[in-house]
Amino acid sequence: MVSKSQLAIILSKLKLFTTHSLHLEQYGTPSEIAADLLWQVDFSDRNIAGKTICDLGCGTGILGIGALILGAKKVFFVDTDEEAISVLLENIRTVEKQEGIKYSYEIIKGDVQNMTPIQAEVVVCNPPFGTKAKHADREFLGFATKCAPYVYSFHKTVTLDYLKDWCDSKGYDMIIITNYNFELKATQEFHTRKIHRIEVSSIRIKKG
Repeated sequence: MVSKSQLAIILSKLKLFTTHSLHLEQYGTPSEIAADLLWQVDFSDRNIAGKTICDLGCGTGILGIGALILGAKKVFFVDTDEEAISVLLENIRTVEKQEGIKYSYEIIKGDVQNMTPIQAEVVVCNPPFGTKAKHADREFLGFATKCAPYVYSFHKTVTLDYLKDWCDSKGYDMIIITNYNFELKATQEFHTRKIHRIEVSSIRIKKG
């Protein structure tokens, strides 16, 4: 079994987006933050090892691959971007070779707006924050809760009250796990700072 620091090191070596879609709000999850959330999901909630996981809006796969390393039974990787999926597949094969293990996973190209929910036990996701497409975060969560009874997700800290109200209206239990400072590197020509820091929180949503 890997330690949390070892997991973060493995995840830090994964390839990231080669281009970034502004509309999709693509950005990489920092490896140490991804490892920290996954560690809490696994060792506090016992919700990774032996479980079927859906990495929704997986991008290049850091959360889902981390779940596989921690012993997930199977991971569904879901994304709409062909280039991200190509990098994801390369990342999976690299980690399989490094770890000397063949993982159980399925890659699904689809959009949460028009696809059938995935049947899983747990969803992990780092969805769009809803900055460019209004309510994209809520739309992701709405689909995620159709896929599994537990959802672990990252969101801008300033939106937590809004998300809590939404969860309450659905009868879902939402708790804040940890607050982080995300360091987002400049990915667009109009970005004026090399690194932009934002306050982000990880949350757990439990249905019923």
